[in-house]
Amino acid sequence: ILVHRYLQTDHQVKHHNIQFDWGGAFIQVFILLFFMAILDPPKISISGSTPYEVSRLIIALLIIILAILFFKIEAQVKAPLFDTSLLKIRTFVLSNIASFFTFISYSFVSVLMPFYLEQVHHFAPDKAGLFMTAIPLTIFIVAPISGRLSDRFGGQELSFIGAMVGAIGLFAMAGALGLGIFEQSSPAAIVLALSSIGLATGLFQSPNNNAILSAVPNHKLGVASALLAMIRNLGFGTGTTLATGFFAWRQNVTGNFVQSLHFAFWVAGFFAVGAMFASLGRKRGVERGHVVSDGTEQSIHMDHVITPKKEGL
Repeated sequence: ILVHRYLQTDHQVKHHNIQFDWGGAFIQVFILLFFMAILDPPKISISGSTPYEVSRLIIALLIIILAILFFKIEAQVKAPLFDTSLLKIRTFVLSNIASFFTFISYSFVSVLMPFYLEQVHHFAPDKAGLFMTAIPLTIFIVAPISGRLSDRFGGQELSFIGAMVGAIGLFAMAGALGLGIFEQSSPAAIVLALSSIGLATGLFQSPNNNAILSAVPNHKLGVASALLAMIRNLGFGTGTTLATGFFAWRQNVTGNFVQSLHFAFWVAGFFAVGAMFASLGRKRGVERGHVVSDGTEQSIHMDHVITPKKEGL
């Protein structure tokens, strides 16, 4: 009801009778399903036979075929689900990659730490949940400040620093430099470790989102926002699968919960390092995409702050 009441009708879409890209949406769903399946291949049983695991190679080939078909469809429809011209904007691409890696690394902590709190420290679920709120509370405090600073000074440095703080925090939780999360870790140390992940996410997310949305033309903000949400959820899903997979594999080898936790955090730390490099590869300032006279997608680079002039930008 609120959407119908307050959102304006897109008269351009209504006038031209542009149809929703059902074909692209259908294929995208299967691409995402197969992507998750390649991380944890399903087992299939035919007519009561012994279940066998589907080959990752077969799933990868299906993903490639569907991806080729998806991009062909998107290049032909009038209102594509994903505008491929956005891939020509370097800031947009690298910022989304950095976001994907960051949410993967964040998922390792959000998935595994509750088990550590309950199984190693024997906390009740409500107490473990209370400890985990250190992450969102820190994000709540840091993110608005980070967003304000990115508007004033540009987001590349803040995104890089956020990813770096995340990498340092994860490596420290994994036992680097004599630090880490152990059986005897104090409640204060646990809260400090979780807060470092919240600090990293808060520093990274606001300027990175700002860079993504500032890099695309105004009439493509909807597509960019949708992709931003999809990348975030895909990062969470991928991180959850990888976190449980690496942790379970290591625990089968060592039989030690904390050592397995450290191994998983080492893996997460390298994803955070990947986010650092992706953030560093962006252009300084703001890269704004626009459409030139020949209809092709270009991008221009602006210094840190965009100040609209009276005659329009």
